[in-house]
Amino acid sequence: MGAANWEIIRKVKQALSIPVIVNGGMSTYTDCLKALEYTGCDGVMSSESILEYPALFDNSRIYDLDHLAMEYLEMVDSYPGEADLKNVRSHMHKFLYTGLKIHTDLRDKLSDSKSLDTIKEVVREITLRRNGIPPEKKIGWYYRYWNSMSLEKGTHPTFVFTDWNTQIKEIPVLNKKSKSKDNTKKLGDTVVNDCALANGALEMDLGGFLDGNVDEEECKQCVDKNAN
Repeated sequence: MGAANWEIIRKVKQALSIPVIVNGGMSTYTDCLKALEYTGCDGVMSSESILEYPALFDNSRIYDLDHLAMEYLEMVDSYPGEADLKNVRSHMHKFLYTGLKIHTDLRDKLSDSKSLDTIKEVVREITLRRNGIPPEKKIGWYYRYWNSMSLEKGTHPTFVFTDWNTQIKEIPVLNKKSKSKDNTKKLGDTVVNDCALANGALEMDLGGFLDGNVDEEECKQCVDKNAN
């Protein structure tokens, strides 16, 4: 939705002795390298970006999404039973997102498709219609909500280094749990979640927790209470 907060991930990594994988804001291969460098994490994971552009971790070149879409369909043919038609249509809507926004007849045809052959027809046709468009211009599903948030691709970053508690105050829409009365109550600068610790009425800010400013005995009592 908005910019991922790498600062809090960096603090999590510093506080733990186990491997940590960073996720969020990985719109390009360069973002992945920046995330590893800044957070010190042991690996990178992508969820949204790689659903549209599965070659995200290949830095050799920018692949054409129309060609990747057809390659994907050929793999579906080669490995029957691995993906049903519903999943294939869903993937195609992500691969071809920027083109389907313009060529709505093909979007409707894809949505109504009942066979893999029909989906291949859509991919072949959109490939012809988008011939000559640079591959990088075809990538856009990751940013599909940005207009509604007054954000612009290339102008606004996909990640920030802001203190987490400050970011929540400035952009409360990013803190979905604080909007749910059932799951979270916000008390001043303190967020209390319905998790194992918070159910025991333990109140802390996330920064304090990561800095080790937590009473261990109080934590133990919270865990014991929830275990019972």
